[in-house]
Amino acid sequence: ENHILHLRGELVSIKAARESVQKQTRSFSEKVICGFGETEKDSQALTSEVPLPPLPTSGIRRELSVRSCDAVVSMSKTGVSPSDWQRARHFLLLVHQWGYSDEANAKRKELYQNVKDGNLDSVARIVRRFNAERTVEVAKWDGAKAEISKYMVPP
Repeated sequence: ENHILHLRGELVSIKAARESVQKQTRSFSEKVICGFGETEKDSQALTSEVPLPPLPTSGIRRELSVRSCDAVVSMSKTGVSPSDWQRARHFLLLVHQWGYSDEANAKRKELYQNVKDGNLDSVARIVRRFNAERTVEVAKWDGAKAEISKYMVPP
């Protein structure tokens, strides 16, 4: 019986710690997720609130589109961890390489919904499969660029 009381006390303290972390992260989540605040002054302001890894100084900014940012911000408000925010952000940055074909737009729309729902494993699967399809398609046409190629047509 004392063991159960002890476990209940630990559960209460864990819930309180989780709520305090959520309050801290809500204040700066949109800035971090969407790529805002990537100047040196802004990064110092962000790191004073919560310690973050240093931002790249090479001048390369990796920003999300408005729809991607909205999807990640809505996911972050559901209480998922900041590491999942970054994982979703990374997947959505990879999607920028897909172009704007009808197929890419349809996959992108599906990804946005999965990110909002927090289904990052499904997002990873979709990104891997679509990138594999793109790679195979490029490999099919790779010989077409060569000046001298021998094409064989199957009977």
